[in-house]
Amino acid sequence: MNSFVLTGLFAVALMASLLLKFWLATRQMRHVAAHRGAVPAPFAQTITLAAHQKAADYTLAKARFGLLSSAFGAAVLLGWTLVGGLDTLNSAVRDVVAPRFGGMAYQLALLAAFVVIGSALELPFDLYSTFRIEHRFGFNRMTWKLYVADMLKRLGSTEFATQEGTLYPLLSKMRREGLVDYEWQESDAGPPRKYYQLTRAGHAALASQKAEWNVFTASVAKVLDTRPAPPAAKTTGAVR
Repeated sequence: MNSFVLTGLFAVALMASLLLKFWLATRQMRHVAAHRGAVPAPFAQTITLAAHQKAADYTLAKARFGLLSSAFGAAVLLGWTLVGGLDTLNSAVRDVVAPRFGGMAYQLALLAAFVVIGSALELPFDLYSTFRIEHRFGFNRMTWKLYVADMLKRLGSTEFATQEGTLYPLLSKMRREGLVDYEWQESDAGPPRKYYQLTRAGHAALASQKAEWNVFTASVAKVLDTRPAPPAAKTTGAVR
């Protein structure tokens, strides 16, 4: 199967996934809008009509914003993969970092740049959701100070980004380089799933990177360990 067919299948699968999300979201929105005018009978004695309508309006606003966010996420994923954004970033980081600091530093810098750019692209949506939608309906208790502190806390507790939008472009790049391959397997929990595994070239690259990582960490440890060596113990001979 050539790359053109795989690219077409990826685009079709992405579009089908996006359309399915849109269809499910619009179904929910129609259901919420249709029942906005009356509190469901089981809750009629405990929830006022005003509170019910406020909750319905909040759900509709979040759902509409979710559609926009999903469309933007799909566009970003296409930009990373089919348009060549990841290859461009890879070339730029490699040319700047690899000649000066080596291959391991280049790979770490590539991952860091990818995560930072992805987070920066998602930041406006998170800000709008928190400080516009949540605030409009009185659900926001977050201040800017708390928001920044929470974001720094999340970054500090995150070792690696493992979202689908992060992993798939990297796996696609590794497959193009012959480092991984995949196969489809049936699943009892849903549709068939794609399982990746290292190729022979991937295992060789992994072994090489492990060795390079050991050299890299040893060099960093040597730089950080600047403590002076303890003085040699003095021994005195007994005088007889």
